[in-house]
Amino acid sequence: MPSHKAINQLKKNGYIVPAQTEILVRLVKLKLSSGETEILITNLYDHNSFTIQDLKQVYYMRWKTETSFGTQKNQLQMEVFSGHTVVSILQDYYACVFVANLQAIIEKQCTQHLSQISRKRKYTYKINKNVSWSCMKNNVVNLFLTDKIEAILLKLQKLFELNIEPVRLNRTFPRIRKIRKVLGKYKTETNYKRAV
Repeated sequence: MPSHKAINQLKKNGYIVPAQTEILVRLVKLKLSSGETEILITNLYDHNSFTIQDLKQVYYMRWKTETSFGTQKNQLQMEVFSGHTVVSILQDYYACVFVANLQAIIEKQCTQHLSQISRKRKYTYKINKNVSWSCMKNNVVNLFLTDKIEAILLKLQKLFELNIEPVRLNRTFPRIRKIRKVLGKYKTETNYKRAV
């Protein structure tokens, strides 16, 4: 049932929800390969149509989307806006999406170089994303100020190819739970330098 706080918040957004309103959910307990137990909440109630194994597979399939949100929020700091108006927030958001997409396109261009390097080494290699975003920070604006766009894109590709890291499969680390700040704007610490 909704809490008093949830009812008030929903009311502010135009939804009238009585205190007796019930939301039916299904809790599914999964045992991960690490031995950890994970609990999923779903509205897929039919146990025959959606088995625990099915839900585990679906959760695994959406993991790339979840990590993408994590990348946007934590590494690209998409929620750190330069202003408080709708226009400034939209500008910051779309600029961040543009940079992330451009980074992905340039990274894709490095595939042949990475496969050549990986053939000679123990591990498969990938582009170091944090360093590549840092390279983007100093070059993206130049794309709009010059007619030598191809030269800038090639320069970025070379910078990406210089900063690679190995892909080590099946590595697991204990999860260190930190106290999360629930309310308020993201705060960048003074000793923290943004990549983008």
